[in-house]
Amino acid sequence: GELVTPVDLSYAASVALSLGCIHRTAGGMALSTLVTLTVNSLSHLSKSSNSNLQLWSLHALLLTIEAAGLSYVSQVQGTLFLAMEILLLEENGYVDFRQEIGHLINAIVAVLGPELAPGSIFFSRCKSVIAEISSSNETATLLESVRFAQQLVLFAPQAVPVHSHVRSLVPTLFSRQPSHRYLAVSTLRHLIERDPAAMINENIEENLFSMLDGETDSEIATLVRATIIRLLYTSCPLHPSRWLAVLRNMVLATSVTRNMSEGLTSSGYDSVDSTHENDVYGEDDDNMISGPKQEQVNWSAPISSQFSRRNKHLRYRTRVFAAECVSHVPVAVGTEPAHFDLLLARSAIAKGTYLSNDWLVLKLQELVSLSYQISTGQFEGMQPIGVQLLCLIMDKFGMTVDPEFPGHILLEQFQAQLVSAVKTAISTTSGPLLLEAGLELATKVMTSSVIGGDKVALNRLFLLISRPLSDIEDLFYPSFADWVVCKIKVRLLTAHAAVKCYTYQFLRAKENVPDEHQQLAPLLANSSTLLGKYWVGALKDYFSIIFGLHSRINVRPSVKLQLLHT
Repeated sequence: GELVTPVDLSYAASVALSLGCIHRTAGGMALSTLVTLTVNSLSHLSKSSNSNLQLWSLHALLLTIEAAGLSYVSQVQGTLFLAMEILLLEENGYVDFRQEIGHLINAIVAVLGPELAPGSIFFSRCKSVIAEISSSNETATLLESVRFAQQLVLFAPQAVPVHSHVRSLVPTLFSRQPSHRYLAVSTLRHLIERDPAAMINENIEENLFSMLDGETDSEIATLVRATIIRLLYTSCPLHPSRWLAVLRNMVLATSVTRNMSEGLTSSGYDSVDSTHENDVYGEDDDNMISGPKQEQVNWSAPISSQFSRRNKHLRYRTRVFAAECVSHVPVAVGTEPAHFDLLLARSAIAKGTYLSNDWLVLKLQELVSLSYQISTGQFEGMQPIGVQLLCLIMDKFGMTVDPEFPGHILLEQFQAQLVSAVKTAISTTSGPLLLEAGLELATKVMTSSVIGGDKVALNRLFLLISRPLSDIEDLFYPSFADWVVCKIKVRLLTAHAAVKCYTYQFLRAKENVPDEHQQLAPLLANSSTLLGKYWVGALKDYFSIIFGLHSRINVRPSVKLQLLHT
């Protein structure tokens, strides 16, 4: 009942389809004794001269394979011979037949699974059939060819090495058919999840970014972004410097070309060469089917001869996503201490105990420089990302000592970039997202050792966060909701409170008070009254909202007391 039988479908074709549907409905275990009889009947019908009967018999055979599961293993060899026999008939070169045969082969791969060893006769025949049906370059058959790679990844990962899969899938990323692109990306993501170690060395990051830049399908674009993030977290612990180089090019580059490690034919995106197919899936000693001769692709030729260059600027959305990926790098490297400690990184390199001595702390200058360029760049939407990344760098490397200057931290040498980023973010023209990020960064810089005794820098930062405090009543963003303004005000009050608490810790100790913080004491005293007023008002608003939301509900006094304590 799941397919509508065409009017011109013969009675025999209806019977064939019914056999497949009945077997699928009953289940493979219940009718395992009928598999042989069903397959024999459908195989006989599929050899008919009636094209409709042949097509629907093959579809019924597909339903039988899906229903029988492992019970169908004994029938695989006969089905493979049947598929090759049908392909060899000249009058059966229709796309529908080739697509249906591709369905059969992919279903067989799911059934055989571990039996598809690289040198097995089953794998050789499946590969030959897929190469034959995709040789005519129809969209439907090429889709089955890509799905064949996905089936191998899911059910027979031992059959083909990862490099061969990547080599065959990367060109498909730029297919004109959305279904091909989606399937190729999803298969690459399966490879990343199944064999992350092998995928690290494939270097497909730029290919994925290039695909994302030209992608028009929102669903596929979402999948590409998720795949890039997955690959980032997989490979970044071993190769953070490569990711910084790739992302720097994406964020700051003015143009992009498809940098393919493996080329495509100059005639189009979707062409699949039968010779290349054999190269990808290994040498075939048992060539049951010989495809039509085609011009062999010159994989060593320059990229410009195989891909049309895209002489245009990167899309804004691509740059924003690349900037977001940069903000993932300090987290994606993991928790290995050597990534955040220069002494440990140098010791690891000297001992040579790690497979990769690519430590993030060795690229700290490059990371800070890229973050600063993002935070002060021309794209307003990217600036908050850069400032937030600087905040994250402060969190990750704030306690990292500088071995060249005992008693100092490593971030002191980047004081100029940090102060300049704060100055750019806290401005009268800054949007709410940028202003909030700038206030957070200013708080982290002023409550750390980054200032390093610089009175002028500390005084400048305090004046920057004091200016919006004087205009807090007039703070308003008509294009944003009211809660955005409230959030900015709370962040501003938090910044002043954090600086005051940090400074008064030194004043209470009355010993070794840094001169730069001692100069803030009178400035903080002048703003205490104003800060107290706004903090009391903020607390009143907070508790009125909390208890207002629960006024319609019978809340126990103990719960209200807990809310008050929180």
